[in-house]
Amino acid sequence: MLTTLRRILTLAALAPAALSAQTLGVPMLYHPVMRGFGTAFDAATDDSGVTSLAVTAVATIGHLHVDSSSYPLLNVSATATRVGGRAPGTGLGLELALGSVYVVGVSRLRWQGTRRLYVPMTVTIAGLVCGNQRKVIELYLLPVWSFERIEGPSGASWQPSWGTVNAGFVLEYRSGFGFQVAVGDPGHDDGSDPYRRSVLTVGVHWSPHSIVANAGSQLPAGKMKCGVGL
Repeated sequence: MLTTLRRILTLAALAPAALSAQTLGVPMLYHPVMRGFGTAFDAATDDSGVTSLAVTAVATIGHLHVDSSSYPLLNVSATATRVGGRAPGTGLGLELALGSVYVVGVSRLRWQGTRRLYVPMTVTIAGLVCGNQRKVIELYLLPVWSFERIEGPSGASWQPSWGTVNAGFVLEYRSGFGFQVAVGDPGHDDGSDPYRRSVLTVGVHWSPHSIVANAGSQLPAGKMKCGVGL
């Protein structure tokens, strides 16, 4: 029983969960931190050439111990974003992940004379993971349901909710250093809304306690082993 539970938790830790750097409305890969903290830096551009930069700090709260392994119960991340263009904007975000699976976020952005409150929610449903005791590679699809409130000169109102499908690639080494690339498509672009755009993002991340090191002997020493996360 403990062995089965440990395998499930390991897959959950390796699988992508969501929301790290919120750049131009793309929920980037959420990097589960096994313990302690982690950081990420992302840059993004949309299909109209608007760019953004985001810096994220991640910390763990609580742990679940199974056999000889420890898994994070909650990951909390805070993100600062700078959106470029003719009218630069700034934003702050907070995301909470339960068991690296269920994620909800909230962010405030000032952009083009408006204030925006953005609330994305997601559940990790799939993730292809390949790894050994030196590195892990992840490919993932991530559906996100988004809600937004806009406050402008004419007043404030909630916008109709919408869904976004994201795809990404992540490479992480045992040292805790890694790279990520992701794309997001809301299905219908809106040039006046930074969260409803087709976006490409690239970035780096680091944590002193890597996912690879946490998995330990469950990963092969030589040829990489692959499997579906959740």
